[in-house]
Amino acid sequence: MLSFTVYEGVAAGWLPITYRAHADRMRTAARLMMDGDGFVQGACGAPNFDRPGVSTEAQAFCIMMELPPAGSPLPANQEWLRCYCTAIRKFR
Repeated sequence: MLSFTVYEGVAAGWLPITYRAHADRMRTAARLMMDGDGFVQGACGAPNFDRPGVSTEAQAFCIMMELPPAGSPLPANQEWLRCYCTAIRKFR
């Protein structure tokens, strides 16, 4: 959640560009918590958010973190998108 906010703040110009390095480190840490299906593990787990697990909220913030700011081109590497599509198909 915080890395997404920092990326947006830097893109909007209300945070200094130097903050991007901090967001990049947070992004790396979050991506290390993804399992092979693209689920973020170790987040506050649903339904009570009182222990580590998975939640749609953690997934949503992770997706938002990976999206470029509005008006920016999509990154060339779309591996993260494949992971999320795989996870979504399991619930259909």
